[in-house]
Amino acid sequence: MNAKEKGERLMKFYHVVFLVGGFALSTGIASVVAAECGPPSEEEMTTRQIAIFAEADTDKSNRLTLSEFAIFTKLSEAVRSERHFTCLDADGDGQVTAAELAAHHPLHGPQPRRPF
Repeated sequence: MNAKEKGERLMKFYHVVFLVGGFALSTGIASVVAAECGPPSEEEMTTRQIAIFAEADTDKSNRLTLSEFAIFTKLSEAVRSERHFTCLDADGDGQVTAAELAAHHPLHGPQPRRPF
């Protein structure tokens, strides 16, 4: 095998590695997005609720006052909105287009709200 053939063979190898690596990476990202799009597990909801409670409990009394509960509610909504946005942003560019929105909720209307 001469140098030219070795170079061509090496280029083909790198091309295959690149394609397989790119596919594995995109599949991994897609699975992460798919996990974000599905309903959260009970464990995830509990963990998230505990973290949000701790952040909202500004006086660290392990109880929420009315004003702290308002913070808790806002934080919970922000987490839900971020999760939903990540799910809608199919191409991961940090923006949701009308097409991405329509593709996610075609003719179904708004999805039911979850507690956390």
